[in-house]
Amino acid sequence: MKPDSTQLNSTQLNSTQLNSTSAATAESRPKRDARRYPKIVVVDDDVAVAELLTRFLTKSNYAVTTFTNPQKVLEYLKTNSVDLMITDLQMPEMSGIELIKTAKGIKSNLPIIVITGTPDAPVAAEIPKLDIAGYFQKPFNLNYLAGQITQILNPLEAK
Repeated sequence: MKPDSTQLNSTQLNSTQLNSTSAATAESRPKRDARRYPKIVVVDDDVAVAELLTRFLTKSNYAVTTFTNPQKVLEYLKTNSVDLMITDLQMPEMSGIELIKTAKGIKSNLPIIVITGTPDAPVAAEIPKLDIAGYFQKPFNLNYLAGQITQILNPLEAK
């Protein structure tokens, strides 16, 4: 199954891409488990990176919705509760810088982690001004990313 080029929800991945336990989201977890799973939005035009992050974060008990089109995530943010956004900086439809600024206009307290390849000099100069919660260059270490997410979403638990 090829993922939708606009949005890939972790429940849309088939069993060959994810094992059945990691494919569950907050909506599809058993009713007996009353915990609230933090909601993470992933934005990356690279479908392979989007799928990797979706599988890893879902397995780590996060409810994940992934977009390959930054315009679609802005629509989603207007009507959905989100605890964290992870985004690429270099995307064809909209720059990550523009996405972050617009997302912060919609949800000013939304923590954002940037994951990107080598940014060009003007983009690199903008990063410190963005009020982001974390920054990773590709390739990145998933375990270090997980630690950063824990620090952002559960600061007392991370210590």
